[in-house]
Amino acid sequence: MFGFALDTDNDPEIIFYIDEVDSLESRKSRYVYRKIKLINISDTTKAKQEIKQSIKNKENNGFIYSLDSNQKILHGTFIYNFRIVRCEENDLTINGVVWNESFGYQKALKMYINNEIVEKNLWKKFNKKNCRAGLALHFIFKHQK
Repeated sequence: MFGFALDTDNDPEIIFYIDEVDSLESRKSRYVYRKIKLINISDTTKAKQEIKQSIKNKENNGFIYSLDSNQKILHGTFIYNFRIVRCEENDLTINGVVWNESFGYQKALKMYINNEIVEKNLWKKFNKKNCRAGLALHFIFKHQK
């Protein structure tokens, strides 16, 4: 699960929830202008209103947060200068500059959320394509409490 919050310089206030986010990661660069699909939004009407208002106020910076099952923030991805480019029933597609993690990070985070990190050196089982996810797993496992 994900949450979306505008950048307020304070504690984040999640304004809507998202079941899935497509295209948060990149193999090329830490920040890139890209199209992101927000899939199955909890309140599409509110999401559109908040985003349009932030654009009108020229404050269209925000975060897409990865959340655990208790809706606690685990990780945030900064996105700025975003615009709505497509609106479907429960989905929004936005363009913006994304300060993203390396390809595979979200997979490692999902494994952490689902308690699938159960053994040391699990990262060694990842293929070359998902090597960074494996390294993220290694880091997460080492820092679990």
